[in-house]
Amino acid sequence: LLERARAEIDSDPVDATVDFLPGNSVPFRFTDEREGRQLSTDALRERIEASILSLTPVTETLKPEAVRPQVYRAELEGAIVLRSRIVVPLSGSEAAQANAALAAAALNGLRVDTGETLSFNQTVGLRTSEAGYQAAEEPAYGQNVSGVGGGVCQVSTALYRLALLGGLEIGERNAAVYPVDYCDVGQEAAVSDQGLDLKIVNSTGMPVFLTARVYADGDGQTMELQKVLCLFRQMQRAYIHLLCRQ
Repeated sequence: LLERARAEIDSDPVDATVDFLPGNSVPFRFTDEREGRQLSTDALRERIEASILSLTPVTETLKPEAVRPQVYRAELEGAIVLRSRIVVPLSGSEAAQANAALAAAALNGLRVDTGETLSFNQTVGLRTSEAGYQAAEEPAYGQNVSGVGGGVCQVSTALYRLALLGGLEIGERNAAVYPVDYCDVGQEAAVSDQGLDLKIVNSTGMPVFLTARVYADGDGQTMELQKVLCLFRQMQRAYIHLLCRQ
């Protein structure tokens, strides 16, 4: 009887969780913790056995003990800190902005472990027609210059600026040959699948995650990047969010 009661009463505690949702408008989803219950039957069994042996009626109240979870939602929510954020309008033709959105999507859900290097070119891949890129102006290489994948430098530039604000190490960065209209001089990061690359080294001591999404925002298009650092002792993750509005 006691074993049946214990089987019905006992339950394990449930820790609160946080999920990383690349591309979602709210990139973190939390669940609540739940206490468990545990019924100790040893002392109870001894009292019942003594009652039986002495033929003395006895009434016992089952009092399970609470078992606390190890992770609470409040701890998770309090451990996520916004470290850097950039909001810039996408510029150029419709094709250039479509190329920028395509490149940003290639970064969605990317994880860079501590000590690893993120290569923009390796992550985004070749900017070709087969990959969905269109011919568009490439202001980083001069006026009236057009090429397949034009406009992608807006994404690498935004990522470069975010990395600087977030305290990440820059392994490689190339300046544009000509001034560009989407950032101040010296803040651009020109890339080319022919050689020029942007490389970011994760020297934070914890994994870094990237997320990117594209969504409508009025009549124009805006690219938003933000870096969030999670300091929770059992997670030790840093998050970078690359959000592109279209």
